[in-house]
Amino acid sequence: MPLNKVTADSIADGTVIAADIADGAVTGPKLGLTAINANNIVDGAVTGSKIGVTAINANNIVDSSITNAKLATPFSTGKAIAMSIVFS
Repeated sequence: MPLNKVTADSIADGTVIAADIADGAVTGPKLGLTAINANNIVDGAVTGSKIGVTAINANNIVDSSITNAKLATPFSTGKAIAMSIVFS
């Protein structure tokens, strides 16, 4: 006996709403590579542990956003990181 299948073509646009989708049913592998953009991310949802080690570089840092208070003191040396700023 053949199995009955529901395909995307057999579902009319707008007939599936959020209430029809089971909790946890939409997972990472089900999302397209471009499915999530900045408009879909809740404020405060991206935390340090969610950012890759090489994801931030000088091009991603807003001018004047790093202050001495934001610089970490290396482990147990008690010495702060020194910075030089060169004006031309």
